Amino acid sequence: MRQSTLHTDNINAYLDSMTNHLSGALDRNFQRWPVMGIYLWPNSWFYAASANHDEVMSYMKDWIRNRSEWLDANIPGEAIECERFEPPYQGIVTGIESASNTSFKVFPNPATSILFIEGIRTVSEVKILNMLGKSVFKQNPNADKVSIDISAIPRGIYILSIKYENGLEIKKIRIR
Repeated sequence: MRQSTLHTDNINAYLDSMTNHLSGALDRNFQRWPVMGIYLWPNSWFYAASANHDEVMSYMKDWIRNRSEWLDANIPGEAIECERFEPPYQGIVTGIESASNTSFKVFPNPATSILFIEGIRTVSEVKILNMLGKSVFKQNPNADKVSIDISAIPRGIYILSIKYENGLEIKKIRIR
């Protein structure tokens, strides 16, 4: 893809086309909020170092070019047998790992051999996905208390997808 879609020239052309498309909005934005040259957390430093939007775009293009060159040099070869990431569920996501009102407790986390899920809802499907989005475990327990043998799953960080009747909760888990 670096030779076609993700070639630096194509990325820069896309960024330029978006700048042209948004030019009126950019002008209005910086008239209303004159923030160029001012550091605003959590924005990148190059906003504060720039006097105008063109300088921001120049910094961004340089960063993308440098990062792409680094990736080309440090991750050589072609991507073979890669699967496109598809979200595990297309319904409503009602909770994420840090939410205090989640319907499920997942413990222990980190886990070594058994992972427990307990909740006030019936779990219809549990998936464990690696960080590339590939499913490494799937179970359809139809229960509000679930135990999963994770001893065969390699150590690492994973995404736990808990599907129930009207939604889905996503949690980050660590297996060690």
